[in-house]
This record gives sequence, C-alpha cells and structure tokens, in this order.
Amino acid sequence: MGHSAVQLTWNPVEDHERPVQNYRVYYGLTFDALDLTVDTEGSTPTWELRGLANDSQYFVAVKAIDSQGLESEEMSVVIAVTPVVPDPCAEVECGENGQCTDGACVCNEGFEGEQCDALTTLVPGGTMVQAIPMDSAVMLSWPAFAGVRGYYYKIFMGFAPGQYNDYVITPDNRTSMTVSDLINNFPYYFAISALDINGNPISAMSQEIIAIPTGTAFHPAPPVAVAPTQPGGQDLGIYRDQLGQVPQTEETGPEAIWVILSSLIFAYFLYHHKRKVILKAQN
Repeated sequence: MGHSAVQLTWNPVEDHERPVQNYRVYYGLTFDALDLTVDTEGSTPTWELRGLANDSQYFVAVKAIDSQGLESEEMSVVIAVTPVVPDPCAEVECGENGQCTDGACVCNEGFEGEQCDALTTLVPGGTMVQAIPMDSAVMLSWPAFAGVRGYYYKIFMGFAPGQYNDYVITPDNRTSMTVSDLINNFPYYFAISALDINGNPISAMSQEIIAIPTGTAFHPAPPVAVAPTQPGGQDLGIYRDQLGQVPQTEETGPEAIWVILSSLIFAYFLYHHKRKVILKAQN
C-alpha cells in the first residue's frame, strides 16, 4: 500500500473456456456497494489501484474478462484495504548512532555520514588532548567529554595522520593514561573517543595529536662520586679507611651472566620486531 493507492495481487484464472484478456476491479466504500470499477491492462494478475483517499477503508473484488469481452460470472472474494501515507523512513538505516526524520538520518552528537557511522573530528568543548613524551611511552591526558557519560575512553594510534591501526581502552572513566611499548624517536598520532558501558562510541573523536617518544631503552647507572682531596693534596682517607667497611659480596657467577645475556637477546628481538611493525605500517 502506498500514498493514495493499493497494490492488488490475485490468483490468475486458468480454467476459463476462453483465454483471459484482462481483469475488472470492483471497489467501493462498503462491502455491498462495489460501485466503482477499473479494467486492468493485460492478463497479468496484479494492479495498482490509485486515486484513493488515505486512511479510508475500501472493499475490493476482481472478475476476469475473456477474449470476447465477456465477464466471468463469479467474483473473487471481497477484501478490505486501506491506503496509507508511506513511511519515508521505512527503508532508511541510521544505525544506533542516529534517527530517521523525513527520510534522512539525523545523527547523534559526535557522528556523521549518511548512516551516522562515522565519528566527527571535533573535540567536545574545543579542548585539546595533551601528550607528554616519555621513554618508549607517551602519557596522554584530556578533559571529560561534555554532553556524554563516558564509562571508558578509546585511544586510537597510528604512524600517519588519520590512519589508526591500533588502540587501547582505559579500564574505567579516567581521563589520562600512559601508552607504553612504543618505539623511541618515531612519531605517533593519537585521537580519543568516549565509550558507553557496552564499549560503543558515544562521542566525537578528539582532535589528533602527535607525540614522539624519546629516551633510551637501557638506563646507565648513576656516576659514582670521586673522593675529594684537601688543598695540600692529602687524601681524605675514604678509600683507605672506609672501603674496608664495605661488606664483601660473592663473585659474579655464571647464573648472573646468563641473566644478562638473556635480557640483551630479548631486547634485541623486541627492538627488531617493533621495527618490522613500523616499516610495514609505513609501506
């Protein structure tokens, strides 16, 4: 049923003496007064009955007309139909991030696109995310997103602007987090969105921010202070008098050497693994 019309379909008449030429549709506003008629074009058992009043009930029946123009004696079963204004949103899919209005999607705040399936790129309230580079890590902080109740935050990251191939999710609604296991001296691009209690995005994606982790993977031991001497060159006696008070330790055995070698081998393979990930992402 459509706007001011109904689509009729019936079983074709096949046992008539002569071939069916077309059909005659009878209709009216009461069951016993089918005083309006319209002839179909051809013998196809379907017809769109137009010119009706929306939300008004009509009664309809059909008779067959043979090749000599003779009408069948028997009429089909009388049925009731009511044309209605078609729903403009019947075939519009807006997903869970929008609602259909007059045949078009109206997206929730923070979403855009014909089906509201894309995050906008504006920060709620216009506040930017802050990043502090660290050794093999970046500490991010941001304000609570206005207008939404975020249960979690999803931190997108990648090696190129707008291209995020990885992410982490905060364990709660905290508004800061340190992203670790990064490679020093390589730029990382970050953006953040708020999630609901089920992990679905409910906000616009934040403005993108770039940060470059800096530092070294292994920290050297702090320098040992050298014992000063008096102006006359006389030693203060630290080594002579105090070194003897330092407790003796056992010599470094093979177990300690294996621990050091294993750590160096692990660090070597971890570094080259991260290098492969970066080169693959950049290609």
